[in-house]
Amino acid sequence: MGGYLPSSEAELERVRPPTSRTGVFPVTALQGGEKVLYETRPKISTGRWVIIFVFGIFVLLFALVVATQPQDQGANLGAGIFALFLFALPIFIVLGLWSRVAYAMTDQRVLTRSGSDFQSVSYDQITSVSMTKKSATVVFHLAPPPAGSKTGLLGSSRAPTMVWSPVPGAPAVVSFAQSAVAYYRIRNRQRDLRQQVTVASLMDRIVCPYCGARIDIATLSPDNPKCPSCAAPVIVAPMGL
Repeated sequence: MGGYLPSSEAELERVRPPTSRTGVFPVTALQGGEKVLYETRPKISTGRWVIIFVFGIFVLLFALVVATQPQDQGANLGAGIFALFLFALPIFIVLGLWSRVAYAMTDQRVLTRSGSDFQSVSYDQITSVSMTKKSATVVFHLAPPPAGSKTGLLGSSRAPTMVWSPVPGAPAVVSFAQSAVAYYRIRNRQRDLRQQVTVASLMDRIVCPYCGARIDIATLSPDNPKCPSCAAPVIVAPMGL
């Protein structure tokens, strides 16, 4: 996986990239108690700005031609306003589309918002994080779905991915994402192991209906099962006693 493995969540937050922009990801998409570690918007691609620039040149040339025509001032003013509107329209469209895309990493998962669509993956699903240098794209590589899963692509050999493209400060974001994935995967494994140990320990115990004490099955007498704490009879004895 690579990346720095922090010893705590606080240490992970200290290496958060400076490109994080607080409040850009909708809080309505978060679960109860979920904490955002990093959030940002994509960069506006150079190609879109080039289109706007070229379109703007044509609009300004049109405005210049209109302004030099022998018309009254009112007509020239109206043509100028119309030309400015045409010039501003694609800028507003690009900014509007850009503002509806956001990315986030929380203490539970990685999320992507595109308009009204939201996608998320847990850290346990992520196998690695990489970057496409040419486009500053961050790619989260995911574990392939189980064989026969409806979410898998029939006949496809490509592993699924979640893509953040293009991301400001992509190298630092990739390093932070690698650290977050490594830390939370280990923490989730430790949590699952504790739960398994707890469940296993409770499988050999019952609760006294009188005092509430947990009774180890091995300490009960098959002939006269009693609670070792209050000496009350164990009415519902475990199977096999």
